[in-house]
Amino acid sequence: MLLTLLWSLWYERNKFTHGGRLKNAGSLLEDIGQWLHIYQQAQINKPPVLAPSSSLLQSWKAPDPGCLKLNVDALVREGSPTVGLGAIIREESGFVLGAMAKPIPGCFSPFVTECLALREWLIFAADSGLQVQKIETNAFKVVNSLQKIDPLAPEFLIIEDISLLLGELSGRFVLCHSPISE
Repeated sequence: MLLTLLWSLWYERNKFTHGGRLKNAGSLLEDIGQWLHIYQQAQINKPPVLAPSSSLLQSWKAPDPGCLKLNVDALVREGSPTVGLGAIIREESGFVLGAMAKPIPGCFSPFVTECLALREWLIFAADSGLQVQKIETNAFKVVNSLQKIDPLAPEFLIIEDISLLLGELSGRFVLCHSPISE
């Protein structure tokens, strides 16, 4: 429900920014309730793809005082016509300053999906005006690809976009790999 609320707020802000009209709070909450109901109906009698286990859980590590941290992740579900992208920006105490979840139509490899996630959320961070100093992803291959860009790689254009977006941060960031389990 939190992600639905965050997405709805982002969508309304984006619509208003581009000349649209805002919904009143009651209508917005009603829409969120309807989305939640649709989601719950879709989940009935559907076994979970992966049950959470303590070995997969990882505790979040705070950035240095005065710094903002962007955590980025992606989801590829076999047989699904879409992939999922997600990100959250927090400050040192864990307070959330921005978060987004976004479905993208298409079937992509996990590597391409992680690249798309990082690119989308760097754009989101820049558009929101938040000065991110630490960017964390569990996609080791993405971090490595950014350190040595191969212009012949099929994903070159996405990697190049990410590199250009990181360049706009003027070297005021750290991009790091964070393994799923420790």
